[in-house]
This record gives sequence, structure tokens and C-alpha cells, in this order.
Amino acid sequence: MPTLPPELHLLILESTAQSTHPTLRLVSTFWKSKIDSLKLTHYRPPPPTPTIYKDWCTTLTPPPQSSTPFLIHSAIFNCTGVFHRVIDSKTKKIILTTTKRPRKNYEIPEEVLDSTREFMMHRNDQLIIPDPGVTPEPLERTIRLQYLMNRGGGASCSYQVLVQKGDVIGKEKGMTVGEFEEWIRRFRAKKNLVKVPERIGDQEFKKFVVQVGVESESDILTIHIEDLNRHR
Repeated sequence: MPTLPPELHLLILESTAQSTHPTLRLVSTFWKSKIDSLKLTHYRPPPPTPTIYKDWCTTLTPPPQSSTPFLIHSAIFNCTGVFHRVIDSKTKKIILTTTKRPRKNYEIPEEVLDSTREFMMHRNDQLIIPDPGVTPEPLERTIRLQYLMNRGGGASCSYQVLVQKGDVIGKEKGMTVGEFEEWIRRFRAKKNLVKVPERIGDQEFKKFVVQVGVESESDILTIHIEDLNRHR
């Protein structure tokens, strides 16, 4: 393997399943470095709220740069809130499972098919990772998620702590992309909502709006995720 040109090594790694990457990282220092570089392409810097943001349950202020030493998985930014487990490659249909309703088939709209596959592909990835350009240090503030869901006539929200104040991001295993999906599923089940948002006419589903800010009352750094799609 060492005699192969670097370009061929990279081509091999790009064509392998992500589930094999933990094992492939052990092959050589070069492969470990390249796999880690490929992983970073799936993450984005946290988008700070540019001004004071208010909704019915929170008020966010722009965060200091030192409060956001992490990256967020791109699957969250591409997500429309349509979560599924199984996709039939021929019919492009998915199986919906809920505790309240029987299983049924639902044809995936084209604009959410790619993001659905992305979410399934990266289920085991960490939701947030340390920013490689920043020296890891104990956090100044607790980091938590806020999911705000549009219900047509109102809104509902849920919170989940990701990292506590004083801890170091990445030191302990955190929430994965798949666990984020399960968190959203459980929240919607409590609200007796189906797992697919309502589509109005030919209007496309909207992707999550993600912004990061400091809650004015609790001084907690919040990754605010707003689901603009109308849920039934």
C-alpha cells in the first residue's frame, strides 16, 4: 500500500463505507489523517444569531466567539424534519413507524430524499465535535439544543443538554446524529403528531433554521433549531 500514489489512497477511502472507517484508521498514519479530514467535510461552524432573537420560550443574544469552540454536523442543516429508517431503492418509499399508528408506506418527496439518506448514512456520527483549530478547554457555558416546532396554530419546543459547563467537548461521547433523530421522534410522539410534516400544495419542505446564541436569563449557549414546516 505505501507504494500507491496519495491520490489513489484518497480514492479508495472515499469509496469505502463510513462504517468501515474506524477500522481503516488503524491501517496507517496516512489513512488515519485522510479519514479524519474526510470527516470534517461533514461539519459546519455554528452560525451565531446576528442580533437578539426572541420566540415564545427563549431570548438569545449573539455569543462570544470563545463560547463556540465546536462544529455542527451538516445533516442538521440539510434536514427537513422528515425522519425515516428504511428506504426502498426501487419504489423510493419509506416505512413509517409510530407508537400510535400502524405502519404504512409514504412516498418521499424528491427534495427530502437526499437529506433523508444523509441522515441515515451518518447516524453514528457525533452531532457536535471540537473545532480542530481551537485548543480544547473547559467550557465557559453549558451547551444545549432547543428544537422549536411549528404546529400551524402555535409552536412547541424541547431542550436537551449536550455538554455541561466546565467539561471539554469530545472528552466524553456525546449525542449522535441518530440519537438526535430519536430525541425528535420521542418529542413528537408526546405531542401525538405523525412523523411527516404537512405539505401544502406544491410548496417544498423547508430545511431547519439553525442559529446559536446565549440565553439571556440562564446564560446557557443554545443551538436553536427551528422547524418551519407545518406539523399536523
